[in-house]
Amino acid sequence: MNRMLMSLGTATLMAISIASASAKDKQSETFLKKAIEGNFAEVSMGELAQQNGQSDAVKSFGRMLSTDHAAANQKALNAAQALGMNSPGG
Repeated sequence: MNRMLMSLGTATLMAISIASASAKDKQSETFLKKAIEGNFAEVSMGELAQQNGQSDAVKSFGRMLSTDHAAANQKALNAAQALGMNSPGG
């Protein structure tokens, strides 16, 4: 009887752990998806600033925006791949 209760308790703990890990992965996937989408938007805005900016300062800011967010996006895409998720645009 004690073994059966111990096995049941162990199985319950394992199920809770798996559910918890799955929820964390889901939160990670949601965060990464939003981060990747946001980075793609920032890169696009940076490109528009470079093309349509009226001043060198705006064009320079657009270049920095595109460069920085492209680098951040590469890191986010690598993290998404490590989680085994299909990332937007990746």
